[in-house]
Amino acid sequence: KKWDRLFGGSSDDQGFGIEVVTSGGFILAGYSASNGGTFVETNAGGEDAWLLKTESDGDFLWSKNYGSSNNERFISVLNTIDNGFLAAGHTSSSIDNNSGLKDLYLVKTDSNGELEWQKTIGGSNDDEFTKMIKTSDDGFLAVGFSKSSDGAIGSNAGAQDAIAFKLDSEGETIWSTVIGGSGSEEAHDAVELPDGSYLIGILSESSVNGDFSTTSKGDYDYWIFSVFV
Repeated sequence: KKWDRLFGGSSDDQGFGIEVVTSGGFILAGYSASNGGTFVETNAGGEDAWLLKTESDGDFLWSKNYGSSNNERFISVLNTIDNGFLAAGHTSSSIDNNSGLKDLYLVKTDSNGELEWQKTIGGSNDDEFTKMIKTSDDGFLAVGFSKSSDGAIGSNAGAQDAIAFKLDSEGETIWSTVIGGSGSEEAHDAVELPDGSYLIGILSESSVNGDFSTTSKGDYDYWIFSVFV
């Protein structure tokens, strides 16, 4: 082992994403339910979305909480072209005219974690991002799942559909797509291919209906969808 570091407060603190920072060190994304301490700011309510920056040897530099009176979580954080960060996750607070129970949540910060803007995207039910990747045009692709059939989601084929949102560098939606069948789906990963298309990995319990062309092998299956827009 080269080194290890522990970060947290007196309650539940979890990390879901880590990124190598362009200028050096690492940044972690997750949530914190703690209320203050060396590594956690004062909690705004419930679970706060949480970013934590370290040196290249893991030594603590700073942490920031984001959110409001209910629960927020980050699942991914990435470098932006201006040396700041874009984090993605979900919120159940009334931020930026929250559309439903849980909305997709985007937060842009500067290099020190100071909030520059935050946006919510969604419909009237639960919508969550599970992964975000950087794209070759300096934008982003965020994937996840939705139970909504209205608002920015638009439609739903079953109980829960996989979603993908292509975002520009300012977090504005360029295009979005919903992939689903009569069962439940979740998108958990994506990669960009040299021709500009994307592969999206989807967990699904649907079988030969909606967007799914093959009989299910049983309960949940893993699908790869090729998307070109």
